[in-house]
Amino acid sequence: MSGIPTTCTLYEYRGERYEALPGSEDFARLKIASDTDHSAFPDALEFGHSKGRDWVEVPRSSISHRFRRTVTGLWRGAEVDVWELHASGWHEGKVTLAYEGSSPEEALALGFRGDQYMGWYVAADPAEVEVTDVTITERPLKAGS
Repeated sequence: MSGIPTTCTLYEYRGERYEALPGSEDFARLKIASDTDHSAFPDALEFGHSKGRDWVEVPRSSISHRFRRTVTGLWRGAEVDVWELHASGWHEGKVTLAYEGSSPEEALALGFRGDQYMGWYVAADPAEVEVTDVTITERPLKAGS
């Protein structure tokens, strides 16, 4: 699987940052590597694997910070936001890109699907994407975030 960074929420747990997966008001679900030492999560509620991703659930109270990582890049000369890396399914190994230009004609010519109202998206090979900026911004930590 590609190591390309994607736009996401990050949680800080015990001094380390992890991509956040959907959780609840009571627990946070963190994306972890398949070879992660489970002893690094002494208060883990559950470990699991779904949709090609390994994860751990920890009490929400054990999350110390929340961040937003925004990733932008170039794909076939067009400015894009780099979104989800697909770990399973039809687009496995592809990354979803959102077109950031202003020309519907350019978006269509490049193979994006969508429209100027809902946005333009494409699943692309991560090797074709040049990441130009990664910005991490701290966000307020609140219940259920």
